[in-house]
Amino acid sequence: MRQPSVAVIGTGFGGLAAAIELKRSGLDDLVIFERGPDVGGVWRENTYPGAACDVPSPYYSFSFEPNRNWPRRFAGQPAILDYLRGVANKYDLRRHIRFGTEVTAAHYVETTRTWRIRTGDGTVEVDVLVSAVGQLSRPSWPDIPGRETFRGAALHSAQWDHDVELAGKRVAVIGTGASAVQFVPEIQPEVAHLTVFQRSPAHLVPRSDTEFGYRAAHKVRAAQLIERAAWWGFSEAVTLSFLRSEVLSRALTAYSRRHMRRQVPDPDLFEKVWPQYPIGCKRMLFSGDYLPALAQSDVDVIDTRISVWTKCTSWYRDATGRISTNWPGTSLEYRRRAAFQPSVYEPAD
Repeated sequence: MRQPSVAVIGTGFGGLAAAIELKRSGLDDLVIFERGPDVGGVWRENTYPGAACDVPSPYYSFSFEPNRNWPRRFAGQPAILDYLRGVANKYDLRRHIRFGTEVTAAHYVETTRTWRIRTGDGTVEVDVLVSAVGQLSRPSWPDIPGRETFRGAALHSAQWDHDVELAGKRVAVIGTGASAVQFVPEIQPEVAHLTVFQRSPAHLVPRSDTEFGYRAAHKVRAAQLIERAAWWGFSEAVTLSFLRSEVLSRALTAYSRRHMRRQVPDPDLFEKVWPQYPIGCKRMLFSGDYLPALAQSDVDVIDTRISVWTKCTSWYRDATGRISTNWPGTSLEYRRRAAFQPSVYEPAD
């Protein structure tokens, strides 16, 4: 019987896992498409300051390939990328990978019962197609009128431009998701002023991070399995609180509120950052330094909608008609009720 041919799209955690299991099953007629220059997926692409996993490393790894060299409980992006590179090498996956090859289309051919895959290098036909594409490495820009004409530097956390110097600048951050929670504390100390635009806040719980270093216990497989099982149990309890148990849900909400209240002594700021929806309706985040960063005197949290982003690098107008400084510019703010004309303002030096 002929061995089926298989194509996998992507070399992140999902793509590598699929390829390993296929090879373990005896399938060697395998091609893996990767649009980037190396394996890693989102962990190759996302390099913003403070990039790390908010799932503990002993749990955020393959069960069949525990890593005794995690530097800390919540490993950073470089350590995770190194782990994935090591997995690809150990399981002899690189000879199957076509780097720099992006899949642009794929459709199933009924007559031949095969998948026809179109890439930038041509067309490939296989029996089985496994899609392991991610969504966190493709930037999603907010639909704000005037964004395209903005004259200042603009970057996305999914494609961080390390050549942009933030020190001493007035910086605006749009969004308060998992990436912002990590990079905001990293850039806040160096910028002149930080404005964080928040659509809806998230529940935060403590991030009990610690360095593993050369602790012998961490390098013992049994200890790794115990910690992995403990985090699995915690994750299942959290899921249960979201879906089945009102008691656990209340307990988790109280835990989150206590943590956030301790970190935000200002009652007005706390009202902004405390979610008004049940815990679990939006991704819960782990952090111990995000809220203290927001509480600094050089940080403003704006929870109203941005209606206009001007071509000037110094001004924006929010949904209330308020005209405020953006980045870079002065520390003054103005209020206007008249029609806003971006051409009135010139970029600040």
